[in-house]
Amino acid sequence: MPVEEEEVPRQTPISSLVGLSPLDITPIAWEYFSEGICVLDLFGGISTSLATMLQVGIPIWKYLYVERDENMRRVSSRHLALLMQQYPKLLPRSAISGYQWALPSDIALLGVQDVARVGLIDLVIIGWPCQGHTWASHGEGLHDP
Repeated sequence: MPVEEEEVPRQTPISSLVGLSPLDITPIAWEYFSEGICVLDLFGGISTSLATMLQVGIPIWKYLYVERDENMRRVSSRHLALLMQQYPKLLPRSAISGYQWALPSDIALLGVQDVARVGLIDLVIIGWPCQGHTWASHGEGLHDP
């Protein structure tokens, strides 16, 4: 008796899905204290997320940083020195004092007690794994391990 081939379900194009609305790109109005916000930057890399916040005018009260790659940590230090010069009113020295040492550098070691110890965090940023797109790797893009 011949074996019937199993029917493989056809993929449904996104455009024909019912109930999904298009991406909402309406800007949100976010109010923050004039003295700034506390930011936790996970997988912080060279702190480009912080640079973006400063470019749009968000004042930083406290910057916390988690990054295990020592090279990225060194570059971040130099980058923050430049950012403090460029945005002295938005990024005071007090905001980054001990920023690399307030929390464990490896996210696998970061616990609830660590986060509780630093107090209220207004914004958590999670960095994109970009090493596959830089000289730091073999340039394998999204396929970089």
